Amino acid sequence: MDKNDHRPHWVQDLHDALDFGSNIKPINQEKTKRPSIGIVPKKIHEASRLDEIRSAISRRYNNNEIIPTEWIEEYNELLKKLIIL
Repeated sequence: MDKNDHRPHWVQDLHDALDFGSNIKPINQEKTKRPSIGIVPKKIHEASRLDEIRSAISRRYNNNEIIPTEWIEEYNELLKKLIIL
């Protein structure tokens, strides 16, 4: 601490403790460690894929373009999986 600095020592200590560059670590790092991000749940992925296929089919239909049979088959398969008939 600078001799010309008239702040109480605890203010400097607090400033040092809050410094983002400090090496202060939690006492028990194992408890604060979070797992890495996993994958999107399968049902959510399939619902997203169904929406993508629906949009692609719609674009092709609206532009009077051929719709690949594979898209329609995959759309129907996903629809059967996700929606209870």
